[in-house]
Amino acid sequence: KKCLSSEMLCSNDRCVMKVWRCDGEDDCGDGSDERDCPARDCTSNEFECSNRHCIPSYWHCDHDNDCHDNSDEVGCQYTTCNNATQFQCANGKCKNNAWVCDGDNDCGDWSDEQNCVNSTQPSSVCDSNYHSWAGHCFPRLWVCDGDVDCVGGSDESNCTRHNSTCYNSHQRACDSGQCVYTWWFCDGSPDCLDGSDEHGCTSAHTTPYQFRCNDGRCIAMTLRCNGVDNCLDNSDENCTQVTCVAGLFRCHSGDRCIQQSSVCDGVFDCSDGSDETSSCPSFP
Repeated sequence: KKCLSSEMLCSNDRCVMKVWRCDGEDDCGDGSDERDCPARDCTSNEFECSNRHCIPSYWHCDHDNDCHDNSDEVGCQYTTCNNATQFQCANGKCKNNAWVCDGDNDCGDWSDEQNCVNSTQPSSVCDSNYHSWAGHCFPRLWVCDGDVDCVGGSDESNCTRHNSTCYNSHQRACDSGQCVYTWWFCDGSPDCLDGSDEHGCTSAHTTPYQFRCNDGRCIAMTLRCNGVDNCLDNSDENCTQVTCVAGLFRCHSGDRCIQQSSVCDGVFDCSDGSDETSSCPSFP
């Protein structure tokens, strides 16, 4: 099999962009684009994983396996939960007591939704950017995104798919009919189960939700100014004030855009914490 001049041939006969080689992501699907790669030194703002990947320092000891080998969660001294106001998840995370049995997977392992019998759901009035389920508000971007967020899967029912227009205006249909976010197309990582979001992509293909590196490679706009050299030439970290496209949240510091679904989710994504302010509702 022959690939384009801008592509490399993987061991499994798949073609991927040459600029994706040795970028820390398994683009081939068999790891062949990440073999025999020179070691990259992490910056002072990054944590070096045991597998040599670099992640933002503030992801270290946050209860999430960001390194994909769990080395960022080894030997951590986690904060003890305040039993008076917080619930300790099975994975060690601390969550607001009010979030227990609210129908949302706040812990990430569903431990806050276990053993809930005839729980009374809080009543909430959601604004236009949020979807209501059993008195619980969550971002409309989560409706028909392929992930079950409501117990029972009501957020994934009655979704228009199967090679037609997606229910969510921020999404686009894969060849299989599955709907994924528009900015996931041609971002270098297959998100469609059939991989069709990465078919026919070139270094010249950039969507409004992507940032073009100096070498022509496109990355997700949410990866810009996150403290990690995702472009491998640091062009995505030359940050002063960034402009966010519709559907993304601009940190108050002005140097980063994040997904709206990351706002008020209990995790600090903005360096200044502006995505997790006191104005966040008790039921995110």
